[in-house]
Amino acid sequence: MIDETTDSLIKLIEDRFPPGVLKEVGKLDGRLDDAMLKRFLIKQPAVYFTFVGGRSTTASDVFRIDANWVAYIVTGSRQHEISPEQIISALAPLLNGHTIKGVGTIFCNRVENLFSISKDRKAARIHAISLTIPNYSFGYEADMSDLENFITYHAEHSLTEGDAEPAAIDEITLPQ
Repeated sequence: MIDETTDSLIKLIEDRFPPGVLKEVGKLDGRLDDAMLKRFLIKQPAVYFTFVGGRSTTASDVFRIDANWVAYIVTGSRQHEISPEQIISALAPLLNGHTIKGVGTIFCNRVENLFSISKDRKAARIHAISLTIPNYSFGYEADMSDLENFITYHAEHSLTEGDAEPAAIDEITLPQ
């Protein structure tokens, strides 16, 4: 249900924004790390959505939360490029009050400037629009059909900041 909601938000942007304005619209999977920041420098301007959690709204047998997503707006810092303010001015009204069939209505509840980064003579500015779908339901029964077997664990560890390679790479494959 979370992936379907995120995909619906991505499709809304792809359908409504003029072609060529954004280089990428997608999901932000995983942590915001150095590799992700490098990708941001290459693929800007862009909008990325991620589900960030929520709080339970009722004490009943139907699990509902006020579900929260964030839309990250990534832009450059050059004057001839589209500004984050321009994207936010178009994106916030488009998202706020948008109803996703079978899910609910999403509301914008916060816009903030997260930070600017500069690396290798390229720069990016990152803003966030916080979104909420009140009373978000996961359904009446748990759907286990989408779950896959946990077979491989993979992690990369780095003890230094910057462009250094990982200090260690761990990968374990479990017998099935």
